[in-house]
Amino acid sequence: MPLVLFALLQSFTALAGEPVPAAPAETPPAETPPAALKVYEGTILSRKGDSITLTTTGGEAPPVGATGTLSKHIVKQMFGAEVVMWLTVADVKVSAVGKTTVTLTLVEETSVITVDGQKVDHFTKDSKTRLEWAAP
Repeated sequence: MPLVLFALLQSFTALAGEPVPAAPAETPPAETPPAALKVYEGTILSRKGDSITLTTTGGEAPPVGATGTLSKHIVKQMFGAEVVMWLTVADVKVSAVGKTTVTLTLVEETSVITVDGQKVDHFTKDSKTRLEWAAP
């Protein structure tokens, strides 16, 4: 029994007396900072197959070849309150840029919503949209 008591006293003395050296800090791997996102807002002028044409309502036009996400502006009444949000609907690539228009190629539709068994078309004419892409 005295040996156990002696070991316990030594442990407490070590904890109280000298600081325990800290483990060496690991350096986290260097991460590439995310690129700043640019925003182009507009409305859908037309859609033919995988080609979507937007007319501008503001923002810097993206360069041809830029890839990004297309979001649709949604305003709904829910539980007595008006809910306003942007729903990301597609991954796109810029195929042409005009003076007031931008033509996109649909890479992948990312939002598939059905109402009463029918797929909702997110790309209807005059839908308010936002295109976000990474600035170089």
